[in-house]
Amino acid sequence: MCKRYNRGEVIYGEGELDGALYVIVGGVAKLATTYSDGKVAILRLLGPQDVLGNLALCGEEPPRARSEAFTACEVIKVPKVFVERAVKKSPEVAFELLRLLGRELGLREEWANCLLPYKAEASLANLLPVLARRFGEETPVGFVIGLRLTHDELAEMIASTRESVTNALKRLRESGVLATKRGRTVILEPGGLAEAARRKPCSTAPTGLVPVVGQGLISLASFGG
Repeated sequence: MCKRYNRGEVIYGEGELDGALYVIVGGVAKLATTYSDGKVAILRLLGPQDVLGNLALCGEEPPRARSEAFTACEVIKVPKVFVERAVKKSPEVAFELLRLLGRELGLREEWANCLLPYKAEASLANLLPVLARRFGEETPVGFVIGLRLTHDELAEMIASTRESVTNALKRLRESGVLATKRGRTVILEPGGLAEAARRKPCSTAPTGLVPVVGQGLISLASFGG
């Protein structure tokens, strides 16, 4: 079942448990949670062919984060019973889930590093390459992140404040590392961004484009035989 969500609409909430998997086929979704004093932390952004839900297909613990449409997006919901039926009939599906689970663990660690209590400039320098690899493209002037991100949203991705993000971005622009083009962030000097990240101990993110996976799960939405 494919459903369209407008920006800000909830795909599933914290504590909701139905065991389904959700495959994003268009747009961008986010995983977020609320912590002290009602503050919001964006745990991850997900794009086409990324998968939301309990990939392990076991355990009854409800999700601790909610999923919302970060942009208008389309999502296919694959009920748990369909996935379990497919796993029993096809080893390839089981291996695909294992690959997805392994990738998910790696990405969670990568995004969690951006929420560690570093200075805003170092945290942004760690976050922006992650966003560029998944949602950006290389152009003659640099890597353009293809999302319009507010300072509030960036603050929620690094557990900081809007004011700290604004000041950090200003310093990075003044140093020639970043620029803004039509409301989108452009990484002009990846080396300079890496240097800014090293000013506080941040983990090294993998090089190259992050592969998108989950295409094989889309067919499970109609799995029935």
